[in-house]
Amino acid sequence: MSRKWLTGLVIVLSFALAAGASAQVVINEILYDTQGDDDPDQLFTELWGLPGTDLSGWSLVGINGNGGAAYRTVPLSGTIPADGYYVVGNTASVPNVDLVLGDGGYGVGVDWQNAGSSESEDCDGIDLMNGATLVDHICYGACADGHVCTGEGGSNAPDPWPTSGGPNYAIARMPDHQDTDNNGTDWVATDQHTPGAPNSGASDPQQTITVCGDVSGTWSADTVLVTCEVRVPTGATPVIESGVKVLFWAYAKLIVDSGAVLYAVGTPTDSILFDEYTP
Repeated sequence: MSRKWLTGLVIVLSFALAAGASAQVVINEILYDTQGDDDPDQLFTELWGLPGTDLSGWSLVGINGNGGAAYRTVPLSGTIPADGYYVVGNTASVPNVDLVLGDGGYGVGVDWQNAGSSESEDCDGIDLMNGATLVDHICYGACADGHVCTGEGGSNAPDPWPTSGGPNYAIARMPDHQDTDNNGTDWVATDQHTPGAPNSGASDPQQTITVCGDVSGTWSADTVLVTCEVRVPTGATPVIESGVKVLFWAYAKLIVDSGAVLYAVGTPTDSILFDEYTP
């Protein structure tokens, strides 16, 4: 096994892309229905995208599958945090919430329509808009006769209905933030709710990890997403194992301080790749 090490202040890896870089922002996880009357302290919609993205003028729009008209618009504000996850909730009780709407009632804010019910299926949708530009689109549920909501790729995400006494199901992209432009492929129902964190419930949720700030330890996931300025502080000796892809978002950096060592452990047939992140 070959071993390479990087040390000193001179080591700065960065990918400074143009300000208009096309890193995609996606709807990543949605909990829109709970047992009985929907609990506003649990409901949330999570986005995933480039840290620092200004969401002024952006909105989430609920689409009624019965006729296709918009039934609610939720304006967004602020910026996507350094970890890439932006959580919208009706109350401050939602874990890791970034935007609190203050809508504690029923059928408001991110309490989106349920699409179907325990007796019959139906479909509804949510659009992510940047001004008048459609950024992401999801339809969930199988449409009843005469109703229309067609998801990306011509297929819809599931619409899980919470059975009495059972768990509350969210729908989430699996693997986390995967976007193949096919709702039926990208989205699954899960009882693991992870607002502001990578979606769990996949067969191997650690295949992609996100790093930001001071780092240490071992990077062994298939892909490491560097979402901000990452620093190896003095005295730290993190290891990047063979076969790992280290992908940098726009303006992200990897800096190794004086007195620190970054070990990149690879083999001739299982190398380590440093590259820019392309959604």
